Amino acid sequence: ILLEYAKNDREIKADLRLRLGNLKDVAESARKLIRVDLRKYTKSGFIDYHDMRHAVEGMYKVLNMVCGGAYDAVMRIRLCVVVLEEITGILGSCDDSNGEVCDIIYSATNRISKTIEENSERVEIFDIVFNHACAGFYDNWIDWRLDLLTTLVPLCGNADLRKKLTAYLSCGLECGDGDAENILYAIIKRFDGECAGETYVNSHLYNRSFRKTAIETAMSREQYELALSLCTDGEKADKNNGNLIIWKEYRYKIYEKQGMREGMRELGREFVLIGKYDIGFDYFKKLKPLYSAEEWDTVRDSLISAIENAPKGPYSYGFYSHRDMYIKILIHEKLKENLLIYCQKNPRDLEDLYRNLLPDYKNEISQIFEPYIFSQAEQASDRSSYQKVCITIQHSAKACGIEFAKPIIQTLYEKYRKKPAFLDELSQALK
Repeated sequence: ILLEYAKNDREIKADLRLRLGNLKDVAESARKLIRVDLRKYTKSGFIDYHDMRHAVEGMYKVLNMVCGGAYDAVMRIRLCVVVLEEITGILGSCDDSNGEVCDIIYSATNRISKTIEENSERVEIFDIVFNHACAGFYDNWIDWRLDLLTTLVPLCGNADLRKKLTAYLSCGLECGDGDAENILYAIIKRFDGECAGETYVNSHLYNRSFRKTAIETAMSREQYELALSLCTDGEKADKNNGNLIIWKEYRYKIYEKQGMREGMRELGREFVLIGKYDIGFDYFKKLKPLYSAEEWDTVRDSLISAIENAPKGPYSYGFYSHRDMYIKILIHEKLKENLLIYCQKNPRDLEDLYRNLLPDYKNEISQIFEPYIFSQAEQASDRSSYQKVCITIQHSAKACGIEFAKPIIQTLYEKYRKKPAFLDELSQALK
């Protein structure tokens, strides 16, 4: 029955050949299965976004088979390499907006890594992966090449294989590929011991990941002076780029470990004023316990003033860069008056913030909403923008009551009676 189906369906035929065929032909059968789907969904030499998942279905089937126990380690590696060869072959002729290519490369590389880790005595695996990783395709995708070469680390207990991989990586270092050092470090640490690994790290501190490792090692040993020195050297090296903050955050942690409040205060204020929302507000909250209640009001007001008057620069849009954090601070500190002033200057944000102003400033909220709604209406020109006006009206009704919103709707009815789509939306605004 299966053979009858296979006669009329290439995909079934390729699948059966892979699952039931001669073990010697497994890799080639896997390639044929993959290509059946690729050809099926390739139109005019290109795979469309909507077809990508179906086009790579054969690759997922092969990767799932790798997870089973049907094949030995060498064959599992060969199958993964077949998948990698086929997926990299279509990279320039498909719309990969949904990330299928990256997912498959990541999955295949992970399966290679797991297989090698479980079979580190199978030295014949080395050349299969090494030769593929050295293929010209990866010249433009160095990170993927390095990921593949990293999987070979467990095999470097063999002196000849270690020499071969180390020689290749050292050539990469001469070409400015610093990430290769991380693989060399993994080899040294695994086979020469922690002490040798630490020596390698300390002699390559220009590598940021090594500097992080050195700082964390020093901190774990409570060698705080050494850790601080490593941080300040990192700050000097990265003073003109975005990595500067990495070393300052480490420095803050060291101050925290030592209870150095003044150092924590200084860096905490600096982090708040940098304008990066993801860390600024966190450090604002950390600052508060470092001051007495009497001191805090002055410090907080000084920070808020500095944010409000933040200058524009090559990497900053002034206050705009701090806006989200600024709002969060005002809400956290219950500074409603400051928040009201902000909303008066930025009425479009009132829809998200009015709840934080109630009930104290209900009248002031209405005075912001009314002119803002009329201004929105003047600029509205299609049903989508009419709907946005009505959403603002709904917010105003929630904030100030339906009786506040009704006269506004009536005024808009009279003013825009020649816009039936707008009138239709207004009729439903308070329902």
